[in-house]
Amino acid sequence: MMLVVALSLVGCRSYFPAEVKRQVSEAGAIGLSYGGTRRVSYLITTQFIPGRPLPSRASQQRVQCGEDVPRIHVRWRDPRIEPDQAEALCRWIAAAASFVAGYSQGRSVSTIHVDIVGVGEKRDARWLSVAAPGKLSMRLAVRWLADEEHRATEAVSQVAHELTHVDANFLMPGRTHDTEELAYLAGACAQWRVVGVLATRDLIAGPLQGVEDVFRRSSQVAHRIWSLLHRFVAAAPLTDSSPQAAEFSALCERRLRAGFAVLREH
Repeated sequence: MMLVVALSLVGCRSYFPAEVKRQVSEAGAIGLSYGGTRRVSYLITTQFIPGRPLPSRASQQRVQCGEDVPRIHVRWRDPRIEPDQAEALCRWIAAAASFVAGYSQGRSVSTIHVDIVGVGEKRDARWLSVAAPGKLSMRLAVRWLADEEHRATEAVSQVAHELTHVDANFLMPGRTHDTEELAYLAGACAQWRVVGVLATRDLIAGPLQGVEDVFRRSSQVAHRIWSLLHRFVAAAPLTDSSPQAAEFSALCERRLRAGFAVLREH
């Protein structure tokens, strides 16, 4: 599972210290920083995916999808990726955004830009969006995994997690509330609802050692969600035909509804 950290402050230091970069999985890490006023808001997305630096390829292809807000824009450089494959990934991501909006009832992001990176390709970048509330853009990189189902589940979980953080933040401007657990749960539940499968590989998470509190806290919460959900996937991947499918769906519905309701009340 990718480590995802909601960062509340913008600073000049690196969001991902060397200790974090050494310990994260091959899926990498994402950091968010957000805030603003009634007139203007900002969103900074910082992402690190370990791997080998690759030279930039000259050509780039793009597709977009989504009938509603946010619009999804996907771009890639690998000529082996066909447009219809990228469009399929785009639709998965759009469905993840719709899943989160169904609970948050918010539209804090108007556009999501997604860069496809190859397995083993390094990503170490930061993006800034400044706009009126509700008009922010988010930029993320997703890995082009060989297995189509795994590719979809990782992208859906990642996007749902990020949007949960951002939508939750703009439900309670100027206030602080811990949304890590809600975001990790939303990622797993979105994957289940949108793609229709949840496997042990999607819940792997272990605490980071010797890192700052914000990173250690996120990894601990990820492990807590693993402990909550692992029984559903311990014997086999969870699918529609699994005996525990209805119970898992009910857990997602109950906890996500309650989690966003708490934010609105505060």
